[in-house]
Amino acid sequence: MNLHQDGIEIKEGFIPASVISEIKTELKESGAKVKRYGLSQADKKLQSIQKLVDSQALQELAIEILGAKPSTLRVIYLDKTKDGNWFLPWHQDIKAAVNRKDETLQWEGWSLEQDINYVQLPRKVLHKMVTFRVNLDDANEDNACLQVIPGSHLFGILHEEKINKLVTKVDAINCCVKAGDLVLMSPLTLHASSKSNKPSHRGVVHIEYCSYELPEGTHWI
Repeated sequence: MNLHQDGIEIKEGFIPASVISEIKTELKESGAKVKRYGLSQADKKLQSIQKLVDSQALQELAIEILGAKPSTLRVIYLDKTKDGNWFLPWHQDIKAAVNRKDETLQWEGWSLEQDINYVQLPRKVLHKMVTFRVNLDDANEDNACLQVIPGSHLFGILHEEKINKLVTKVDAINCCVKAGDLVLMSPLTLHASSKSNKPSHRGVVHIEYCSYELPEGTHWI
């Protein structure tokens, strides 16, 4: 699979075992409260994840893909366990949180959720984004690996009716990966995640990089 053609690509064994071990150790020792759907702003809460996000390997790869040094838009730690066995329906990652509602951007779809400003990103921003999913554990059909619709990113921003039609016409693929594999994905790629048949750790660090330059005084949070 190719990122530009399919909207997803897997780089096997890209993340060293020592990096994975460091993150797992800090997660265990820090007592970080991972909610059912994950740990938001994980880079701000765990030094090992901040180190991963800023690492030369990921930064250089992001620059290679985006053509410019990116900002970090969002970082989430995700896992599925017996006590947190959740699912997500088919969707695109087209919303972001910013520090303020900036009218100069002339973007639509603003909302205020728990005192945080969210906005639906326009295509010109989404085309300057890439998602890196760092797999801390093996993931397969049994423990609910990522599911994607290859090529769906080429259709742009999709509304619910179009999504429902597309997922019935195009076969989804299961992204079976090993610990240390890096999944590259367009935010426009339709993806989903079912509940795990055999709940076990399926840790993922989800990182969104963006090379779009926001106006002075406005930044991602």
